[in-house]
Amino acid sequence: MTKTILNPSRRPGDSGWPAVLRTPAVIGLAALLAVQLLLAAVSGAVSGGSSRLAPAATDTPFAAFDAEQIERIEVTTPDSEAPLLLSRTDTSWTIPALGDFPAEATRVDQLLDALAGLHRPLPIATSAEARERFKVADDAFEERIVLSDGQGAVSTLILGDSPGFRRRYLRPAGDDSIYDVRFEVFNLSDRSSDWIAHDRLQLEPNQIQRIATNDWTLTKDGETWRLTGADGELDQAKVDELLSTLANLSYRDVLGTEAPEDFDPAAPLLALDIDLAEGDSRRYLIAEQPSEAEDAGKNFVLKADNQPYYFLLSEFDLQPLVETKATDLIQPPESAGAQAASDPADTENAPVRQGPMPPSP
Repeated sequence: MTKTILNPSRRPGDSGWPAVLRTPAVIGLAALLAVQLLLAAVSGAVSGGSSRLAPAATDTPFAAFDAEQIERIEVTTPDSEAPLLLSRTDTSWTIPALGDFPAEATRVDQLLDALAGLHRPLPIATSAEARERFKVADDAFEERIVLSDGQGAVSTLILGDSPGFRRRYLRPAGDDSIYDVRFEVFNLSDRSSDWIAHDRLQLEPNQIQRIATNDWTLTKDGETWRLTGADGELDQAKVDELLSTLANLSYRDVLGTEAPEDFDPAAPLLALDIDLAEGDSRRYLIAEQPSEAEDAGKNFVLKADNQPYYFLLSEFDLQPLVETKATDLIQPPESAGAQAASDPADTENAPVRQGPMPPSP
């Protein structure tokens, strides 16, 4: 029978592993691994995390901000000579480049709501080549939007091409990741004319009491309008058209607070005086704006005495104010033929038309 010889130095139940783990080689490797883990943790904490190592959490806002705290919005396009700047005042949004002319508040609010509603999906790419291809690079983009509060920039978003209906490629500045997001804002322009408020010349129709030019004067008497010095009956349809145009007067652009070179307030094409209820009044000076394009329609510059701005209007905006004469506001007299046709006595006394006799059968 073979006898098993036991190692007298090994205690019962001892497998031998603790001795192996206590060897200098194993201890050295364990120490090296601990150092590497520590360095990785410190590097991640210092860098704030890398999008390549740990992607940002999804379904979080791209731009976490309080819309009421935003004081400036800048919109830049590749063709911008300078960014479009919208600035908040105590009561409204304005365009500083136009002498703080009011911006369309509804459109500004829609932009802020759209940006606040953007949430981060999974990124579709992170490479520099993709940023160029999707037009969201720092120096090659479609639009860049900077939101700022009283302390400085809160969020900068770079918008690129559209991959589909109501969708845009987007990249937050400082982030390599590119996202495909739903974006409802159309015509995100850097032109001030696309952001101006268009109601600065509008009036309440029932407040208009008198309209006067060098050629004619309309005065409201109760519920009736009268044309001073007119011989004939007033054409109410023409008067209503005139009042509607004046009350809803719109414009294409605002030229700022400096008079255009060709605008002569001493010799306007039309001077229009408007008296309103409760003693208020307006005076409009209107001049034609020369155009270099031969096929371009007429444009006009309007200066209102109650505002510092010069407005650019089209021929469509000003019709029928510019070309209306006193005779246009009077109903034309009926023609002699129309009167004869409407008078039965004249019909009875009218001579019978003589014509050739039909041939005898």
